[in-house]
Amino acid sequence: MKSLKKQRWWQSHANRAGVVSIAAAIISEVVASQVSVRDLKTHLSEWLGRVQAGEVVEVTSHRKPIARITAVKPAEPTSTNPLQ
Repeated sequence: MKSLKKQRWWQSHANRAGVVSIAAAIISEVVASQVSVRDLKTHLSEWLGRVQAGEVVEVTSHRKPIARITAVKPAEPTSTNPLQ
């Protein structure tokens, strides 16, 4: 949720200066949410549900990014018959 505030602040200041920030747009698409290690541990099921729904989550420690969690593509169905 903090990243949304930073993004809005950045966009408003960039617009005032007449600067187009491509990097901010790319980052906002890649990282939808940030969560601290402590909050992730406390609410792991909720965060994993969000990731499973397609959201990308950045994990922070002392306000510094340390990891990014993304959903895994579902495995393609395999045949149960070994002769196929």
